[in-house]
Amino acid sequence: MKELLEKLKAKRDYYCKIEQLAEQSLSKNKREGYLQVSRSNGVIQYYVRGKEEKGKGTYLPKSQRSIAEEIAQRDYDRQVMKCANQWQRWAKRTIQTMPQIQLADIYDKSQGRKPLITPYEISNNDYIAQWEAVPYQGKPFASDSPEIYTERGERVRSKSEKMIADKLYMLEIPYRYEYRVYLKNFGTIYPDFLLLNKFTREEVILEHFGMMDNPDYAEKAIRKMNQYARNGFVLGKNFLATFETTDTPMDLRVLEKMVTDLI
Repeated sequence: MKELLEKLKAKRDYYCKIEQLAEQSLSKNKREGYLQVSRSNGVIQYYVRGKEEKGKGTYLPKSQRSIAEEIAQRDYDRQVMKCANQWQRWAKRTIQTMPQIQLADIYDKSQGRKPLITPYEISNNDYIAQWEAVPYQGKPFASDSPEIYTERGERVRSKSEKMIADKLYMLEIPYRYEYRVYLKNFGTIYPDFLLLNKFTREEVILEHFGMMDNPDYAEKAIRKMNQYARNGFVLGKNFLATFETTDTPMDLRVLEKMVTDLI
């Protein structure tokens, strides 16, 4: 509900700004007359006529094209003002008539009755808690693997993955490390991170490709990304990826921008 309200307010403000711009343009445009547009032998021609004048009016040669531009802009601005005003008033009415309570609020306020109720909708906080509480088994670690732990206390396979996990933790983005996912025509895989969009409740895969200067590794990474795409995980939509080479380490600023822009 909060996200919808913010979008409506943004729309209202957007159309308000557009209306103001069109109004400013009209206040400077004093051109009178009506514009007639016709085509002759594939060439567009412009004519201007007065209010009482009949027919096409006076032909405007290229040297007087500015007259046609001013009339066309004036008419366009008038239509834009009307349209923007209608959208602005609609957004305002919608905001004013929006219910003040959500379905999830009813369940949250049930207090001691909660154990007795099967809710139709729960709050984002409850959903996140349930999502994070799902038990799962990730990939096992080899006996000779280095022991690297995140700030959250979970074991990961590399320092880069620790950096990513710690950044997600700092940004308060729910995630699962190496949660099993099945890809059609590819099989079971364990993405580095499965993120949860706290507002849309959609899951987003985040993979880190850390040896892109290794030709064999890079080829496998591309094949893996293609399989993700074939299974509906589109880069920038519900799939994110970070990359690094020996000489070009991962930039956490890029990671933060990608994650916050999407989630």
